[in-house]
Amino acid sequence: QALRPDPTGGYRVTVWVPDDAQAPDAIDRTRRALWHLRAFDLRPMSELSVTTTDDAAWATAWRDGYDPIRSGRLTIVPSWLEVPQGTELVIRLDPGMAFGTGLHPTTRACLELLQLVEPMPAAVLDVGTGSGILALAALRLGARRVVGYDTDQLAVDASTANARANDLSDWFVARRGTLPKLAAEVFPLVLANLVAAVLVELAPRLAAHTASGGTLIASGII
Repeated sequence: QALRPDPTGGYRVTVWVPDDAQAPDAIDRTRRALWHLRAFDLRPMSELSVTTTDDAAWATAWRDGYDPIRSGRLTIVPSWLEVPQGTELVIRLDPGMAFGTGLHPTTRACLELLQLVEPMPAAVLDVGTGSGILALAALRLGARRVVGYDTDQLAVDASTANARANDLSDWFVARRGTLPKLAAEVFPLVLANLVAAVLVELAPRLAAHTASGGTLIASGII
């Protein structure tokens, strides 16, 4: 639906929150916020609907309506679909609950910018690797080694599995944790598709890990 919006139609906003002790407060604050929005009479708004789902259903829900995504020479193909004819560089992807399907504008922007880097450096650092989509794209474009960092174990597992599915395991390593303050190694190309607050926080570390004269591609600024 997000890819083919109807300006005259309605929209459904879905928010996932953990079913923990903080959930009731989050739901209550959302209800009150909607009440205030309705007070402005901007447009018709329905009542908040709350349902419960388990992790297994959440992990596969993103697959609905997912088609292959083209970005220049790259085509991102879900693992359960056939590769379209006429594709040049294919990335098989099954992100699960990790960020990075290729649909998000910040990811697409990074994919576009990545294809402007010529020649592609041999070594690349991917901070906040998520599903590994940017790391795998760099390898498809000619990189020989990518190191990915992510604080989420789900992302480490997903990116490692996706590298394996693309026969790129020998050239990709995912590490759980944040970017170290001190750089043991510098990279001619650094990728950081995060959010603004994290980019600001990590700016000195990103600079320290970028080789002199190297390239930093940063995105995720809303």
